[in-house]
Amino acid sequence: MENTANQPNTAAEKPEEKAGTQNDTAENPSEVRTDSAFDEESEGSRASEKQENPDETSAGAGAGGAGDADDNAPDTDTGADVSPKCQTDLNELVCRDMKNDIKKYREIRDLASRVFTKDGCVFRSEYTMKRFCHSVIWYTKNAKSMKRAFFVLSAFTIALPTIATLLNSVPDELIKNIQLWDMVAKTIVPLNIEPWIKLAVSVISAATAILTAFLNLFKFQHKWVQFRSTSEELQTELTVYLAQAGDYSEKTLTKPYVAKDKPVPEFSGEKLDELRENMFLINIEKIMAKEKSQWENLHKPSK
Repeated sequence: MENTANQPNTAAEKPEEKAGTQNDTAENPSEVRTDSAFDEESEGSRASEKQENPDETSAGAGAGGAGDADDNAPDTDTGADVSPKCQTDLNELVCRDMKNDIKKYREIRDLASRVFTKDGCVFRSEYTMKRFCHSVIWYTKNAKSMKRAFFVLSAFTIALPTIATLLNSVPDELIKNIQLWDMVAKTIVPLNIEPWIKLAVSVISAATAILTAFLNLFKFQHKWVQFRSTSEELQTELTVYLAQAGDYSEKTLTKPYVAKDKPVPEFSGEKLDELRENMFLINIEKIMAKEKSQWENLHKPSK
C-alpha cells in the first residue's frame, strides 16, 4: 500500500522537472504545456527563422536601427513649413505676420525672402527677429514719410514764389482792360482786380516764408537721409550675418575663448549659432545707437 501511494507523487514530480529544462522540452514537445496550437506553431516558426538566417538577423538589427531613426524623424517636426530654428523660440504665426508687414513696403519687399526662407526664419530667437524687422520697418516707413514731406514742401516753396513773380509782372494796362459781363445790368463793366492781385501776392509770399521755416525747423531732408541710411545699414548687417563673414565668422566668434598658446576650442553648431546671433543683436543696437546720436546732434540747440 505504501508503494501504491507514492507512485502518483513520483509521476507528478517528473513532468515538472522535465518542463524546467530546455533540453527535455526540445526532445519531448508533447510533454510541454501549450495554450493553443497557434502559439506553438508561431513560436516554432520564429525560432526556426532565427536559426536558419543568423546573418540576416544581425544585419537587420543594424538596418532596423537606421530604419527606426528614419521613422521617428518625422515625429520631431511640429510643422511642415517651420524650420528647426523656428521650432525653438519662434512661432509660425508670428513669422507669417511679420513677413506680411515687411511686404507692405516696396523698398524692403525683398527683405522678407531673406529673413523668412523656405526652411523658416534665419534667427533662433523671436526677440532678435522682432527687434530687427520692426527696426527696419520703422526706419523705412519714417524715411518714406520724411521724403514725401520734403518733396511736397520743397515743390510749394519753388512754385509759389514763381506764381507771385508772374502776378507782379502783369502790366497795369492789362489789369485795367479786364472786363466782366454783368448779368443784372446785362452789360459789360470793367473789373478792378488790382487789389486782389496784391492780396494774392502777399498771401503767397507769407505761405512761402512759412513753408521754408517748416523745412528748416523739422529738417525733413536730414531725417529722410538719416532714416534711409540706417535702414540700409541694418540690411547690410543682415547680409554679412547670413554670409557668416566678418564679425560672424567662426574664427572671430571663438577668438575671445582662445587662450594664449592653446588650441582653438571646439564649439557645436548650436553654440556658434547662438554666439553669431548675439553678435548680430549687438551690432544692430550699435547702428541704432549711432542714429540716435545723429538725431540728437541734429536737434541740439545752437549756442
